[in-house]
Amino acid sequence: IFQFMYDPNIQKLVEKMSKSLSLNTFYCIMILVYIIVIVVFICLIWLFYRILYGILMRRLQKNFNELQKIDF
Repeated sequence: IFQFMYDPNIQKLVEKMSKSLSLNTFYCIMILVYIIVIVVFICLIWLFYRILYGILMRRLQKNFNELQKIDF
């Protein structure tokens, strides 16, 4: 919101695009782009988490199995 309100580059872009598109259409497109970027970023974080979690769980399972062998 602040970027739309105070960034002079965005204001110039809005003025350029308002000549060819309606203002509402431009804002809808920008919001859609922001949502897509946020979703991609969240998916990358989730993927990193799953990879890290999988690696750690395999190591923990391996250590747990070794401890069970020692116990019996």
